[in-house]
Amino acid sequence: MADSQDLTRREFIMSSGAVLVLTQVPWTLASPASAGAPATGACGSDWMAGPGKARYRIDGLAKVTGQKVFAYDFRARDLDGWPPTEHHALILRAVRVDRVYEDLDLSVLPPALRPLRTITAEELKRDRLTVPKAFPEVLLAEKGTAPAYLGQPLALLIFGDGRTMRRARHLLRRNPDAVRYGAPKAPAPARPYQPTTHLIRIAGEPEDGFSQRRDGPHDPTRAGRSDPRGTVDERARYYQEQIARDVAARGFRVFERTYATQVVDPMFLEPESGLAFYDRARGRLHLVVGTQSPHGDLESLHQLFYDEAKSAIRPRVIALHACWLGGGFGGRLTSVFPVLLGLAAAYADGPVRLAYDRFEQFQAGLKRHAAVLEERLAIDEAGRFQALEATITLNGGGKINHSPAVSRLAGISAASAYSLPRSAIHALAVYTPAPPAGSMRGFGATQAIFAVECLVDEAARELGRDPIALRRGNLLRDGDRTVTGAVARPPARSLEICERASGDPLWTGRDAARARFADGPSAYGVGFALALKAFGTDGDGVLAAVAVDADGTVEVRTPVVDMGNGSATSLALMPASYVGANATRIHLGAMAFDVLALETERPAPRKPESSGAFFPGNLHWTPTIIQASGASRTAFHHTHAVAQASRVVFESGLLPAACALWGLRPDALSAGEVRWRNGSLRAPDRPPLPLATVARRAHADGGVVKAMVHGYYSERWAEADFIIDHRRHRWPIDALAIARAGSDYALLDRRQASFPLPESEHSGRTLYAAAGSLVAVEVDRTSGEVKVLEVVLLVDAGPLIQPETVLGQAEGGVAMAIGWALHEELPPLAGGAGDGTWNMHRYAVALAGEVPLERIRIELLPAQQDEPTKGIAEAVMTPVAPAIANAVADATGCRIRSLPITPAKVKEALRSR
Repeated sequence: MADSQDLTRREFIMSSGAVLVLTQVPWTLASPASAGAPATGACGSDWMAGPGKARYRIDGLAKVTGQKVFAYDFRARDLDGWPPTEHHALILRAVRVDRVYEDLDLSVLPPALRPLRTITAEELKRDRLTVPKAFPEVLLAEKGTAPAYLGQPLALLIFGDGRTMRRARHLLRRNPDAVRYGAPKAPAPARPYQPTTHLIRIAGEPEDGFSQRRDGPHDPTRAGRSDPRGTVDERARYYQEQIARDVAARGFRVFERTYATQVVDPMFLEPESGLAFYDRARGRLHLVVGTQSPHGDLESLHQLFYDEAKSAIRPRVIALHACWLGGGFGGRLTSVFPVLLGLAAAYADGPVRLAYDRFEQFQAGLKRHAAVLEERLAIDEAGRFQALEATITLNGGGKINHSPAVSRLAGISAASAYSLPRSAIHALAVYTPAPPAGSMRGFGATQAIFAVECLVDEAARELGRDPIALRRGNLLRDGDRTVTGAVARPPARSLEICERASGDPLWTGRDAARARFADGPSAYGVGFALALKAFGTDGDGVLAAVAVDADGTVEVRTPVVDMGNGSATSLALMPASYVGANATRIHLGAMAFDVLALETERPAPRKPESSGAFFPGNLHWTPTIIQASGASRTAFHHTHAVAQASRVVFESGLLPAACALWGLRPDALSAGEVRWRNGSLRAPDRPPLPLATVARRAHADGGVVKAMVHGYYSERWAEADFIIDHRRHRWPIDALAIARAGSDYALLDRRQASFPLPESEHSGRTLYAAAGSLVAVEVDRTSGEVKVLEVVLLVDAGPLIQPETVLGQAEGGVAMAIGWALHEELPPLAGGAGDGTWNMHRYAVALAGEVPLERIRIELLPAQQDEPTKGIAEAVMTPVAPAIANAVADATGCRIRSLPITPAKVKEALRSR
């Protein structure tokens, strides 16, 4: 492997790849860029500050020095074997949904600016291409129908070069006659995307009551019998009415409010961009693209070109080269962009670039759901929360995307950190002809927690109670159940956050500070909000491979894609705890895990046990193989996979080699009797052994020097026994392949594999990170302008893999939350992003002067013994917006219940007071 500084840009992206065979089609996924040498994953050692520590992020120098790391950076001339010239693609999109789309009229373009080829829905039908399952709606709107949503693709235009495309785009944007619309047609009515979510919990009922879960109704009170109360919706209403009668009979005080949050754009740095080439002679389709879900994209591309009917376009190999992302925030999760890029390549004669500018990204990109949240909170005389009823309605836009899952997490998050003996949560996402909404940072929890945190604050003020004290008396404690009936694991440290916040000078000094503003032009207020934010999904599958070379260098392979969140650095640090060194090569977006022979399709016979586990009869079965990057999964989930692969190499390869060097039997010492310090392995009364020495002996002895693992988590990790060199090991993984020096990977049979019961997924989320925020604001009494003066963020992050990364996530979360709370807004329909006229001249994000950069104080709770690492990327932003809303109410005495809190809304509230 050449040194990273010697690599050409062609080597930079093309020299690394792995092959996965899925159904009939072999395809390749190259790793995204790593600093210095993105294609190979070589990242050197300058970034390291010793084992398990980093001086700076792996990707830091490459990005700040302008190396080619993002998909937008690459050109066809950079790529080995590609023709050097590029075509450029442009997508024409619908700007009307109230009339039938009849046809295109490109005569508005002068002949020199017309496309070489125009692809419409008719071409896709003619060539028998299949709409991928991830996109159940049509890819391109069909003539004679009304577009399903604003911004829906109508046609894909291929131009000979970039200059021509840009000039044509300029004219087309200013000429609406290029798309002919016909007879008026009313948009389709709003309808729920299925499934909707009902979470009803009544403490004391068997299994805590009824709930509508991911895979259908779940009603333990019926024990599998038919229910005379009818449909799922009818049963949910039955239980809700039971709760309402109980609340009324007991005379609890009820606080009822409605809140609303707006549509926002993820606003990541790099608009979606890609480069693709269909080499017809060799039958190879290559895509260079930035995506959060490369594995899902490959599956979608396979479905596009291969179905039961014979497609006219059938590439033999689909190679997806996933680059670093210039931000993701969920906006690149199951995006249709890679599929459209693949289509462009299939119809272009040579390499083709599809790259959105910011206008196109606003028009086409996934959005955060707007939400209407109707809340009713019942509180008894002692200040204890007794019941919460919530109906959460999300605007899903015109494509389903992840809307049902987002609404489900919104429902799970509706009670945030609070213990409730009764809850009735209904959450749904509805179709509207707005641009599609997706899985933007927070995934529905941000909207749900905004509402409940504002409601709790309002209740506290009406009751004359301290807002933090009221929260503190109602927190989930050890053993308490969430609204799904699940027990949060590990217990979040919400109580400690509340105690720290109540003693913080910003909170204790708020009355004195408010008095100083009393006679001035501005009002001062301080607000607090708490968030209990789930990370991971209902059942997470993770993969990783770790290899130790004879010279002691370490390599990591992972399916994770770094979205700018520092995943590459965190995962490169993980081997140090087991093998004594950080990874100097890390391959992200890797696909070469087929040797594990994992299967998910076959039903798994179960043998339930009192421990809540079952043993599948199929030794290759696992519930979930891998998901897209997101859901704050790196810190807990993916680090586990890398750590366990490192553990296998150490316990089965390096430790026996070290024992041999010390003149002991291979099994003379256990892992607990040795430790790594300063890159050397140490044992009592034995000389220290540098990693290179141990690795050299392991290679010479034919020991285990590579391990590939799969893990599955749902309430706990699956685990199994594996036998290596006649020794039996039980590890928290469910699949393992090992390789010895000079040999290929070999799959090991697992024994006594114990999985969480599938019913564990009914519990929804069980992994949580807690965060709380204090915010001080100044509100101009005349203009209504709100200025954030100071932010305190209290975060339960568990043990820190890389503290600077956590702090960076937290600071970014504060800035994003300020934008969401005060500035960002897109009309969902008329006049919104779907008309293609939005850019930064209209969309207001928080600028540097609007974020108190010098007055953001982040306090990370010290890790407790045996506390796991936690995914906090979404938790750190979630409490800030409701804290701002609560601070504005504290300053003005006026409650603004819809975001953003604009000067116009503040002035109106002050006038109406």
